[in-house]
Amino acid sequence: MINKKDTYANIIFGILGQITVILCGLIVPKLILNYYGSETNGTIASITQFLSFITLLESGVGGVSKVAFYKPLSNKNKNQISNVYYSVSSFFIKIGLIFIPYILLIAFIYPFAVKTIFTFNFLFPLVLIIGISLTTKYFFGLPNQILLQADNKTYIVSIFEIAAIILNALLTFLCIKLSFNVHLLKIVTGSIFIIKPICLFLYVKKYYSIKRSESTNKVEIQNKWNGLGQHIAYLIHSNTDIIIISIFLGALFSSVYSVYFMVISGIECLINAIITSLNATFGILYAKNDFDKLKRVFCKTIKFSYFLIFFLLGATFFLIIPFVKNYTSGITDVNYVQPLFAFIFVVAETCYCLRIPLSSLALSCGFYKETTRDAFIEAALNIGVSILLVHFFGLVGVAIGTLVAMLYRYFAFLLFLRNSLLKIKISVCLKSIALNFVGIICSFAVTQRIKFNLSGWFNWVIGSCAFCLIILVNLFLFNLIDQDFLQQVSESFNNFFRKKKNVIK
Repeated sequence: MINKKDTYANIIFGILGQITVILCGLIVPKLILNYYGSETNGTIASITQFLSFITLLESGVGGVSKVAFYKPLSNKNKNQISNVYYSVSSFFIKIGLIFIPYILLIAFIYPFAVKTIFTFNFLFPLVLIIGISLTTKYFFGLPNQILLQADNKTYIVSIFEIAAIILNALLTFLCIKLSFNVHLLKIVTGSIFIIKPICLFLYVKKYYSIKRSESTNKVEIQNKWNGLGQHIAYLIHSNTDIIIISIFLGALFSSVYSVYFMVISGIECLINAIITSLNATFGILYAKNDFDKLKRVFCKTIKFSYFLIFFLLGATFFLIIPFVKNYTSGITDVNYVQPLFAFIFVVAETCYCLRIPLSSLALSCGFYKETTRDAFIEAALNIGVSILLVHFFGLVGVAIGTLVAMLYRYFAFLLFLRNSLLKIKISVCLKSIALNFVGIICSFAVTQRIKFNLSGWFNWVIGSCAFCLIILVNLFLFNLIDQDFLQQVSESFNNFFRKKKNVIK
C-alpha cells in the first residue's frame, strides 16, 4: 500500500531541499568568486566535474538497487529486504574501490590537461581533497539511502541533506572570513558530509530490522551493470560541457559556464525532485502488474510535470541574463553576459527535463538494458558535436552539442515507451508540449510590451514576480484547453475542500 502522506512529504521536503541547494548554490560560488576570483571558481567547478563519476554509485547502481527493493518492501518480507540490503552493500564496496586509483589518476593528469594559471603543486592536492570529500558524500551510507528511497521515504534523506548543505554554506563563509586558503576551505567543508551517512545509518538501524544473519543468501541485483553503464554514459554526457570548455577554452570560461549551470541545474534539480518523488509509486505498481493504474498515474504526471517544467524554465529563459548581470556585478576578469549561449542552454535543459517523467517510468520499471544503447548514443552525440563546434563557436558550440543530444534522447524514450509493454501514447506528451509552448510564446509577447527594470536585486525580484505571474496565468489558461488537465485540476480542488470539510467536522 502506497502511503500518500509519505509521497506528500517527499514532494514538500524535495522542494525545500532543492530550494536550499539553489540558495546555498548561489551563495557559496559568489563567496568564492569575490574572494578567490574566477580562475579559482572555474578550476573548482571543472575538478568537481572531472571527479563526478563517483555519483554513478548514487544514481546508476542506486537506481537498479531501488528496483530490487520494491518487491520485498511491498510484501513486507524482512528477510528478503536484508538480503537485498547486504547484496547492494557488497556491490558498492567493489565499485567504490575503483575510485581510489581514479582520483589519483585525475590528480596527476588534470594539471597538464586544463588551461589554467595554477601550478601542479596547487592543483594536485586540490584534486585529492575534492575527490576524498566527494567519495565521503556519495559512497558511505548509500544502501541506507536507497532503502529509504525505495520505501517512499525520500523525505528522510532530504532532511539530512538540507542540514549538511546549510552547514557547508555557513562553514564556507566562516573559512573565508578567517582568510583560509582554498585547500583548507575544501578540507573543512568536505568533512561535514560524513554527517549525512551516519544519520541515515542510525535511522535505518532504528526503524528497519536489517540483520546480517538473515542475509546469507545473496540476491542478484538485476541489471546492475546496465544501470552502471547507463549512468556512466549519462555522466559522460552531462559533464562533457565543462570538461571540453576546460580543455579547449580554459578555466575562466569554465567559471562562466559554471554560473549558468549553477542556475539552470538548480531549477532542473527542483523539477527532478518533484517528479521523481513518484518513482516508488511507479515501481510498486509495476511490481504488482497493475498496468492500467500505472498508465493513469503516468498521464497525470506528464500533464503536471510539463506545466511545471515550462513554468520554471520559461521564467528562467526570461530572467537568467539579468540575474547573471546582477550576480557578477563588479567581476571584470571575464565577460559573463552570454545571451545566445544562455538561450540554447535553457532550451537544451528544457528538453532534458521533459524526459524526466519518461525516464522515471522506464527505469522504475527496470528497463535498464533496453535503454542503455540510447544513453551511449546520447553521450557520443554530445561529445562529437561539442568538440566539432567549440573551435568555431566557443561556449555556444558546446551548448548546441548538448541540445542535439538532449533532443535525441527525449524522442528515444518516447518511442521506447510507445513500443514497450506499457504502450504509452506519444500524443499525450506532444499535446502537452504544444499547449505549454504556445503559452510561453504568448507570455513572451505580453512581457515585450512591458518595460521591466531588472538591474539591481530589488528590481530583479519585483520584476521576477511579475514575469512568473504572467507565465503562470498564460500556461494555466492554455492547459485548460486539455480536458484531462481540467479534470485533474477539478479533482484536486474537490479533494482539497473535502479534506477541509472533514477537518471542520
